[in-house]
Amino acid sequence: MVDSKDGIVLRQTKLPLLLLLLLLLLLLLLLLLLLLLLLLLLLLLLLLLLLLLLLLILLLLLLLLLLLLLLLLLLLLLLLLLLLLLLLLLLLLRDAAIFVLVAYKSYYNTVLAVEKITPTPVDMRHLRDICSIYRASVISCVVSCVEQMSRVDLWNFRSTDDICVLSCVAQISSAALEGRHTTFKRHSSDSQATHDITVNNSVDRQDFLQYFFFLKPSAVCDTQNLIVA
Repeated sequence: MVDSKDGIVLRQTKLPLLLLLLLLLLLLLLLLLLLLLLLLLLLLLLLLLLLLLLLLILLLLLLLLLLLLLLLLLLLLLLLLLLLLLLLLLLLLRDAAIFVLVAYKSYYNTVLAVEKITPTPVDMRHLRDICSIYRASVISCVVSCVEQMSRVDLWNFRSTDDICVLSCVAQISSAALEGRHTTFKRHSSDSQATHDITVNNSVDRQDFLQYFFFLKPSAVCDTQNLIVA
């Protein structure tokens, strides 16, 4: 470059341009670095969000598992309560079931006793009619047993004494029909005296009924005192 006044030739260097370019490049690099940092930060934030979501999902799964465990525990408790109720019902119904079995056994023994002196098989529904046909004293025990049985509902017990009476009456009736002597001993509830009764082929039906059904039969079920000779 030439100066017209002084005639001096001035040479202009390219250093400022290079510096400018370098600065621009540095700025660009810085911008790129900043962008990369921002991207990294965004990625980190996304990862954190994903981790939080995973943690939330895990927490929800844990809550669901806890709820399921609570439900299982409640079901187990309900099952235990049902089992306890069933056990209580069984305990309550045990005595009733025993009474039903005793009553059925007494009824069955009485039918067998009547069948021994009848030529044809006996229908339980006509047991009372069959017994009423006979007038011999040997049938009196069976008749008294049938009369007592007709007043007892097997599924609606008025008292346990009815079933106890039926059991002993059936045993004594069967022994009387077989022609054996049967002695039954029990203690009176009013005193310590012992009442004895001997049932044989000539037993009086009224005495038999009076002994069993007008006294308190609280100890009639004591079959150990039933002596069949």
